[in-house]
Parts: sequence; C-alpha cells; structure tokens
Amino acid sequence: MTPTPDELRRIDQRVAIEVMGWHLADRKECGWGDGPDVWLTGDSENPTQQHFHPTEQPAAAFEVLRRCSLRLSDTVHQITITHTEGDGFVVTTDSVFPKHDPFHIANAGVAPTLELAICLFALRLFGKPSL
Repeated sequence: MTPTPDELRRIDQRVAIEVMGWHLADRKECGWGDGPDVWLTGDSENPTQQHFHPTEQPAAAFEVLRRCSLRLSDTVHQITITHTEGDGFVVTTDSVFPKHDPFHIANAGVAPTLELAICLFALRLFGKPSL
C-alpha cells in the first residue's frame, strides 16, 4: 500500500520528532512570518531545518539512516537494505543473537520506496511503530 501525501507528511513529522529529536518552531514566537514548518534541531551549526521530507528526499532519508546507525553503534548490529520484486525495499537489522536482542527488527521497514522504508524502520528502531 502506498501512503497518501497526507500520510507521508505525518510520517515525516513523526520521524523529525521521534527519531531525530527535533521540535517544531512556533513561527510567531520566533518573529517569523508565514511559511513552511521550521524544525529546531538543537545543533549549533545547523539550528533549524526546513522542508524535511525523509519519506521522499534521499538526502533527508540518509540523515535518518545515519541517526539509526548511531543508535546501534555500541551494539553488534548492521543495517541491511534489500530490494525485492514484490515488496519494494526492506530495511532490517542483523544481529549475532536475534532471539535475545531488543534491537533485532526483522522486516521493520517494508515500502515501495527506499526513503519510506528507512523512515518506517527508524520509527520501529526508536520504539514507535508507524502506520
């Protein structure tokens, strides 16, 4: 099933908040006029982010994937991405001890596009399944 544009935007917002740890800025409180959403990232070099759509933008999806790899950096895991005819893209973690491992997520992100599969995987990895 391919999500609607509204569903994709909701997933984008959830990823920004739940995976990236960002907060949506109040444009009026910041003294800005009308415009697109602005995310406060907490990063001193890049304190804001606009037009963050990791479900559709390869660069934004890669940022999400990088965040996932950082979460798993102290563990014995690897993130595996495969493409299949029927499902599209599948993102999983592989572990030495899958039965006793809280980070082992089989088929966590399955979607018709790689960007969406990464986002669905990230939400599962950070403990907040989507859709």
